[in-house]
Amino acid sequence: MIFRCCVVLLHLLTLNEVSLQEPVVGYIGGSAVLSCSSKETTVLWRYNDSLNVYDIIDGEGNVKHQHLAYKDRIEPFRDNFKEGNFSLKLNNLQNNDTGKFVCYASEIQSVELLVKEKNNQVEEKNNQREGTRNQGAQSRPEKILTAVPLLSVFLLLCI
Repeated sequence: MIFRCCVVLLHLLTLNEVSLQEPVVGYIGGSAVLSCSSKETTVLWRYNDSLNVYDIIDGEGNVKHQHLAYKDRIEPFRDNFKEGNFSLKLNNLQNNDTGKFVCYASEIQSVELLVKEKNNQVEEKNNQREGTRNQGAQSRPEKILTAVPLLSVFLLLCI
């Protein structure tokens, strides 16, 4: 019984950072809003868990340790910090911006950003080529990450 409880607790802890939001889609040269809300006044934004995107320390923006890739591209919504909205607008999107942005606050929140090319014709041609090779539903890894621990808990409780 103790073993079951430990396994259940371990699975519940793995749910801490899973985001079931649809990816934010932006276009090269455009902008995208990365959402984050918190009751805390210190919020750290990171890209792929390593690059410093933007820091908010005690309700004040701080770019002292900001990675050069984000210099002059981040637009914080400073007027909304007092209401707990620490969302950022990332401008001049580039292909290498595609990935996971994490907002470290009282709760860890992540936003998956998908940057696409502006030219719809190029994208359509690529989709047509890939469509013949990759037909069917696309997988959603974050849903799988959520389903596995929940299914495990269910099975353990039923056995």
